[in-house]
Amino acid sequence: MEANGTVTRVSRIPLCDIDSSHGDAYADASIPTMRGTWGYVCRPCFDANGCTLGEGRGQELRLPEPEPVRVISMGPTVGDMLEGKIATRPDRRISTMCSGGQEAHEEHMRLNGECPWEH
Repeated sequence: MEANGTVTRVSRIPLCDIDSSHGDAYADASIPTMRGTWGYVCRPCFDANGCTLGEGRGQELRLPEPEPVRVISMGPTVGDMLEGKIATRPDRRISTMCSGGQEAHEEHMRLNGECPWEH
């Protein structure tokens, strides 16, 4: 959980302003040893210069949270159909995906009176 005013989301993490050889910055912070000048600082420079997080002091830099991945349950395969696990009619299209309430489920119910998935 993020404390109020301690984190900011950025599109990219910049290099440390004090020593770019240290790599990525940890925070955008006021640097007390530099008369409160603000800069991007890596974790070692953040600690060595007495920086702190909070409103008016500094914010940890983080990339945006990735979008959640939606997992869609895959229905029966062509192999299931060939093994006779699914009743099909040659004059009807075959759907390989089913999730309760979706078109494929309704098609199975209409054609067979039951759905091959237990849901």
